[in-house]
Amino acid sequence: MPKDQKLQPTASELDVLQLLWERGPLPVKEVHNALSQERDIVYTTVLKTMQVMMERGFLTRESQGRK
Repeated sequence: MPKDQKLQPTASELDVLQLLWERGPLPVKEVHNALSQERDIVYTTVLKTMQVMMERGFLTRESQGRK
């Protein structure tokens, strides 16, 4: 994959970003609940997508509650 392409979010990442832009910071559970109303998607898929987005610099993380 060319280096320039890594700077562009995937379609799934864009769905997550759009949701976060509209609603503000959300836990993975709420992102999953919102996305699952539009299509079938597994919680762990949303979690992994958001983890990858964090590694790529598209998201930051704030730990709260249970660990």
